Amino acid sequence: MKPIHRNHKSFWMGVAALAPLVIGCCEPDSTTEDTNPSASAQPSQGTEDPDLEAHVHRKHGGHGRDPSGKEDRRRGPDTPKVPDTPKVPDTPKVPDTPKVPDTPRNEGSTSHAPTAFRYYDVSGRTVGELRTQIDRSGQRPYSAASGRAVDAHTSWDVRYTFDYHQTSAGCSATNLRITTTANTIMPRLSQAVSPCPYAASEWKRYEAALSRHEANHASMREGTARDFAAAVQADRRSFPTCGEVNGQVQRLFETARSKYVAQEREYDVRTNHGLSEGACLGTTCPGYDAGKDRSCGGQ
Repeated sequence: MKPIHRNHKSFWMGVAALAPLVIGCCEPDSTTEDTNPSASAQPSQGTEDPDLEAHVHRKHGGHGRDPSGKEDRRRGPDTPKVPDTPKVPDTPKVPDTPKVPDTPRNEGSTSHAPTAFRYYDVSGRTVGELRTQIDRSGQRPYSAASGRAVDAHTSWDVRYTFDYHQTSAGCSATNLRITTTANTIMPRLSQAVSPCPYAASEWKRYEAALSRHEANHASMREGTARDFAAAVQADRRSFPTCGEVNGQVQRLFETARSKYVAQEREYDVRTNHGLSEGACLGTTCPGYDAGKDRSCGGQ
């Protein structure tokens, strides 16, 4: 292997031959002595010297750029690696907006007030006397349905209120509130005169049967309220205007009320205003014993 250090003149001549590859690569080393004069006499232009190339590459540290910062024309600079574009995370899926249901309709309430009683007093020793007292009492109630005065009478009433429920579909009824009342007028045995045992027994039977009959009349209000509330609940229709809703609710009420008014009239006809149920006193009652009554009064 030839020595690395050569005559500088021949060295640069050799380098000149490689000018297309290494021009401007490096500066001559002025401190190196010329130890081989004879080498300068040898032509070097066009000489391919692998050791020379090794020297050149070793001096530049194996890189294609000299200390001055100029590029090695034999090799371009490495293209810097472009970092990978960071992956953009997937946009989280926005959950569907839950559908807000229509506000549920309040089904309302129904309340029945206790039956209010009003009495008119009668007295007597016998059944006959008691019967006469009832017939002559100025407080005896009048029945418009039968067109005459009766021993007892019950009237009932059903009232209601409701709210309007408005949505995009229209208007409907909600929060139906029903209240019912009943009023009963009945005779009451006064203690001013003590009845005889037979009269007292007959009065007790008569009073119990009359109370049951009037209670059946009062129950018509409960049936009306029940059917009316069910009809409003079943009618889920919405109307274009709330005025139409009011008319529909009124029609449902009238349908329920008319049904029980008719039932009430039929009930009186079927029971002869309670006579067939035992709500009778005196000669109009099938079980009346005139003999016992007279003997009881004579005691």
